[in-house]
Formats: sequence, C-alpha cells, structure tokens
Amino acid sequence: MLEWFNWFRQQPFSFKWFLVVVLVRPFVDALWFVKKMGVFSPLQVIGVLTILLASVYSIKLKPAKKGLLPIVFIVFAVLLAYNQYLLVAESFSVQTIGYILRTISPIFIFFYLTRVITNRERLHGLLDTFLISSIFPLLMLFYEAIFTPINYVALPESRGGGYRLTGLYADLFSYMSFVIGDFFILSYYLFSRHYYSKLKTSIRYVLLVLVLTVFALLGLKHQASWGVFLAVILSFGVFISSSIVEGKKYALLLLILLVAGGPFLLERQLNQLFSKEIAAYNVEANQDRALNGRIKRWERYFATWDKLSLWSKGIGVSTSNLPFRTKFIMTSSGMHSDYVRFLFGTGIVGLMSFLLFYVTLAIKSLKLLPPERYFVVTSVLIFSLYSITANPFGSSGSLFYIIAAGFVIALQPVYKFYQVEL
Repeated sequence: MLEWFNWFRQQPFSFKWFLVVVLVRPFVDALWFVKKMGVFSPLQVIGVLTILLASVYSIKLKPAKKGLLPIVFIVFAVLLAYNQYLLVAESFSVQTIGYILRTISPIFIFFYLTRVITNRERLHGLLDTFLISSIFPLLMLFYEAIFTPINYVALPESRGGGYRLTGLYADLFSYMSFVIGDFFILSYYLFSRHYYSKLKTSIRYVLLVLVLTVFALLGLKHQASWGVFLAVILSFGVFISSSIVEGKKYALLLLILLVAGGPFLLERQLNQLFSKEIAAYNVEANQDRALNGRIKRWERYFATWDKLSLWSKGIGVSTSNLPFRTKFIMTSSGMHSDYVRFLFGTGIVGLMSFLLFYVTLAIKSLKLLPPERYFVVTSVLIFSLYSITANPFGSSGSLFYIIAAGFVIALQPVYKFYQVEL
C-alpha cells in the first residue's frame, strides 16, 4: 500500500483525478438512493465531473501517435452521440439529459484513457488502484454472506429460489464489477510475474482469490457472470499454457479444480440458475421465458424495427418518426443487451463498426507481449459476453475502467508502452 501511495503522489493531476474517481466510486455508488437532490446527487455530480475532466484532458493531452483511434470506433461513437442528441432535441428534460450523459460517458472515458494509459507502469497503477477500491464492497459482500444480508432481491423458484445479495447498491453489477475485476487483474499479474521481475504475485494468493470469487458468485447468483468467470479461466489457461514453461502446470491445476468442483456447481447451482433456459431448450417450457423474458421483449421491439426505413435501420431509430418513448426504450438499457441496444441506437452501421472494433483490438494485441495480449483479448471477451444479456457499456460500474484500459493498451505504440524496463 505504501508503495502504491508513493507512486500515486508522483502522478500528474491529469491522471491523479481519475485515480481518485476510481477510489471513491464504490462509496458514491452506495449513495444511489439520494435522488431528492436531483442533478446535485452524488452520482450525478461525479458523472458530470468525470465527463468534463475527461473531455478537457482528452483535448489538452496529446495522443502517443496520430491516428491512434480506429476509424470504426469513431464511426460508432459519432452515431451513438448523434442518436442521443436527437433524443434530447425531441424531449429536453433533466431526466433525459442525465440518462444520455450516462450513455455516452464511456466514450469520453475511453478517449481520455488513450491519453493517459500510455505505458505499462500507468496500467499497473490503475489496476492497483482498482484493487484498493474493491476493499469496501468486498468486505460488505462477505459480511452479507457470512452474517446477515444488508439488502437482497428474492429470486423465483425457476431461478433456484433464495436471494441475490445487493448490499448498499442499486444493482448487483456494483458488486460484480469488483468480483470479476479483481479476479481478472490477479490472473493477469500471475501471468506477468514470469515476464517482469518486479511482480511477485503468489499463486497461493491467486488461488485464494479464486475461491473467494466462487464464493461471491454463489451469493450473487448472476447467470452472465458465471459465463464470464469461466471464460476468464479458459482464456488464462489457453494463454499461459502456450506462453510459458510453467503454464501447463497452472492449466492442469485449473482443470483439476474444475473437475473437482464441477459436479457441485453444476448440480447445486448452475442447473437451478439456468433452469428456464434448460427447460426452453428441451421444449418443456415457453421459450419466451428464457433469459428472464428478454427474448420476448426483443421480439416485440424487433417487430417495430422491421417496419422502419432502411435509413433508420442503417444509422439508428432516433432518426425515425416513432414515438419518443418507443425510441427512448429501444436505445436504453431497457433492452438488456448492448448488441440489441447498439443495433437500435446506432443502426446496422454502428453495430458493425463496434464489432469490427473488437476485431481491430484482437489484431493489434498481437504486437504485445503475452501478458498484455491476454489482458486485451480477455477484456474483449468479458465485454462481449456481458453485452449479450446486459449493458456493460455505461452500466457496469467500475469494471468499465479496467476493460477500457485493456482496449487502450492495444492501441498504444509498443515502444511507448514498454518504455519502462522489463
């Protein structure tokens, strides 16, 4: 902690303010219920300040090279911002502006991070800051699991019954961002210790984090996060086994743990949690009930989308003459899928541009050393999987900071990023 604090003091304000945001975000998120203050609520204030400061320093700080941002991301960002602007122009209100700022804030954060996460030292500093910020929510989570729930959401019998812990937060993503984020960061550090002599992450510590992550997932009972967690493990096993001599040992250890714990998780947890989907697959239940009714919702709004002009389908439903409420819902987190939301909110052109951005990141990651390549590819994997049934772009809490950093390092010139001696 002392080493991190000394590093933090040496950082310029252009980066330090963002580190402070990462540190205070778990506490601010816990104040979500303070709505009577309106635009002056803690969440609104920190959101607006983040956008303002990110904008200022995105302009003030020079990128590491010209043409840093892929054209496909710029196309996506412009279409997303344009569609949101049309919504504001059609129905100007504080509520609409607040929601739209939340929708486009990830773009500002991403542009900003391309200016400040320019080398490996900065990346590790941000990751360490995230780990420190997770202390409060993780302590709260384990208090709930061991002693008594602070707050919870009751689950129907079709989801295995019981309850899902939410603590002081409005939704479980505030918890899940730290559970998945910490495990991802520690797996990257374990991988990196074989390349950078200063990193001494213990495998015993990582195994402890693995156990605690599974413990947390059992309490949070979130389908998508189980898939993301298993995807991170698979990605780690593939990358490390093909990159270092000891990697096969780690991969074998993970396989043993999965085989040993698999029957319990499958029988006692996952079968119950995914019971609707299993029943729908076996044609034992209405398939509209799968994914908590998301499929039925998507079908209804796709029927509306099918009637639109080719122009509106191409660049976004906000350009159509649909009622404002319909357009707002179709471009909001109410779609429960970023892919569906981006299709409606940026059109076919915007969604294809965003998917091509994934491909661009994967290709650019090939120039990096294996640990950073793992970090980039797994960041894309986490984001792409959550986007199927959730809205990680703007609604994933602090996890977006880590994922965005993973995207950014793929775009930096190698000679700049590795300027710190290995």
